[in-house]
Amino acid sequence: MAKRLKLPVRSLGSEVENPSLERLASWITDRHGQEGDLFTYKLEESLRCQEGVDIPAVGGRMYSPRFREALPGPKEGYLLEEIILHPDQLVADATHMITLRKRLWFSIPAPHLLSARDSSESDSDERSYGVISAYRQVMRSMRDAGVQGHVLLCDRVIEEELERLTGRRQLVYCETADRQSLSLLLEYQTIVVVPASRLDLVLTMRDEFDISQVILVNPDPEHLHSALREYDPDTIVVGGYCRKECERYWTQIIGRAEVTLSSPQP
Repeated sequence: MAKRLKLPVRSLGSEVENPSLERLASWITDRHGQEGDLFTYKLEESLRCQEGVDIPAVGGRMYSPRFREALPGPKEGYLLEEIILHPDQLVADATHMITLRKRLWFSIPAPHLLSARDSSESDSDERSYGVISAYRQVMRSMRDAGVQGHVLLCDRVIEEELERLTGRRQLVYCETADRQSLSLLLEYQTIVVVPASRLDLVLTMRDEFDISQVILVNPDPEHLHSALREYDPDTIVVGGYCRKECERYWTQIIGRAEVTLSSPQP
């Protein structure tokens, strides 16, 4: 007799497009004078679309402008001023969103996605160190406000960022990571997050690294059955990152997390 297995679903972020003026005006009216701006709207919508997700994460790459505001100076890809932290709005976002969902994660751009670099190369290493230090302070302030943790979205895996930003309450996701990048990443975290199409790559690394959990992003049933043949069910998580039409997207991801297992033949 076939057995049904429900795997947990974890969000790595959920993007929200700019609303129409009519929709935004309606949202403002419904708030009855509460403070908020376009990013507040997007964070609320990001969460609303994730109904039924076991571990939701609001935000994503769309959250980059908010971080630029907190780290004044980035302009056209350059940091021209000393880094003076202004985390108040990020903390306000965290405080507000925690009132809507406890144990909530935020999905944020890794420092290198802000294209923050100094106009002179002589002190670029010092500038990078300063940006990462500012990130650490921001994430700590958001956790103090009640945020469970942060998903760090990357275009590339940078060891300096891993050394100073990874931990129990941070999860790094690099969608385009190759074997070399994943090997570096697994030196710092035991959870591997990959598009489900890269499962074969993860399987070739299982004897080299201590992998405590595999998060497969956008899996098909075939991917999950392949993973369940190699890993215990309690180490497999269905992951998702939504870029558009998020209500439909998360409904589909939640549906894919229910797997039918064939009973072994006698």
